Amino acid sequence: MVLSNLEIGRTAKIKGYLSEDLPTKILELGLIPGATVRMKCQAPLNGPVYVSLESDNSKLAIKKSIAELIDLEQ
Repeated sequence: MVLSNLEIGRTAKIKGYLSEDLPTKILELGLIPGATVRMKCQAPLNGPVYVSLESDNSKLAIKKSIAELIDLEQ
């Protein structure tokens, strides 16, 4: 499953990435393998997804096209 498909309110661990073309900023923000994320909301019409990192409770808005490249553990 990828981050963009995570249901609102659910948590999952990041397993890895589906592409090597992921922006470096995503890694700098803490979206690294092993990090636990919680889906807060999803904007309509292919808008960004809003997630929080469980480790430090930071909140991030990520383009849906980028969220589709982040692979999650089931």
